[in-house]
Amino acid sequence: MGHIFISYSRRDSEFVDRLIEALEKYGFPTWQDVNAIAGGEVWKGA
Repeated sequence: MGHIFISYSRRDSEFVDRLIEALEKYGFPTWQDVNAIAGGEVWKGA
């Protein structure tokens, strides 16, 4: 199964954290930029 990528505004980060927690609880893997891309990294390689 592929990962669910969630694009969001930083001001919505509290909601997104809860959303990701719920998705992963039910077995849906997620991919979040703050966890997978370091500052200055080329995003296509992440």
